[in-house]
Amino acid sequence: MKKIQLIIFMIMVLVILILLIIVSVCRKKIRSCKDEIDMLAGDNENLNDRLNNITGELEIEKKHNMELAKRLADISYMSIDDVLHQLQNNDKNGIQGY
Repeated sequence: MKKIQLIIFMIMVLVILILLIIVSVCRKKIRSCKDEIDMLAGDNENLNDRLNNITGELEIEKKHNMELAKRLADISYMSIDDVLHQLQNNDKNGIQGY
């Protein structure tokens, strides 16, 4: 009877050791996954910041393109003499209508 109890006790100790090893390995995997998630979250923030910067730059470029298109349209309706007059006077407000 004592042999059976000893064998059962040894089996339970082995099962507990195996379970502890499994839990330890799982914790390490979870820790590494959390670290990877944190790293990816930081990368995501950096990419969002870059996207916002690029979007802002595109808006500025669109604004300048619209201003240039307006000035070119104004020039296209002016006579050559008016354009030369504007250029000679170094008009700082842009080309005025005729």
